[in-house]
Amino acid sequence: MENADVRRRVREAMTGAKRRSTERRQQLDEASRAWAAVLPDVIVPLARQVVQALAAEAVRLQMSTPGERVLIASEHRPEDYVELALEPAGDDAVVIMRATQGRAGLTEERVLARGAPGIESLTEEQLLDALLEGLAPWLAR
Repeated sequence: MENADVRRRVREAMTGAKRRSTERRQQLDEASRAWAAVLPDVIVPLARQVVQALAAEAVRLQMSTPGERVLIASEHRPEDYVELALEPAGDDAVVIMRATQGRAGLTEERVLARGAPGIESLTEEQLLDALLEGLAPWLAR
C-alpha cells in the first residue's frame, strides 16, 4: 500500500473520531441541561409528594437530593433506597431508576428516558409509575 493512502486513511479516521467525540459531548450536554430543568420542576416535587403520601400510610422514608439525583431511602434501613439519576450510557445519557435492597444484595435498574428529547418528555405519570415500582418492596410491608 502507498504511504499516501495510509496517511489519508489515518487522517480520515482521526477526523471521524473527533467528530463523533464532539457529537457525543454535545448530546451529553443537552441531556444534562434537560435533566437540570426537569429535576427541580418535576422530579423533586413528585418525589416529595410520594414520600408524604407514604408517611400518611405509616411508611417512613427520607428523601434527599445529593449531587443532582433524587434518593428515597428507608428511615430504618438506609441501605434500602430508590434513586433517580442521570448517567452517561454510550453516546448519550439516560435517566435511570435504581432500586436497591442493601441487606438482600438486590439492585434493579430501569431506564426511564434516553437523551435530551426523552428526558424533556418525561411525564409525572411515568415518574410516579417508576417510583411506585421501585418502592414496591416497602409498600408490601
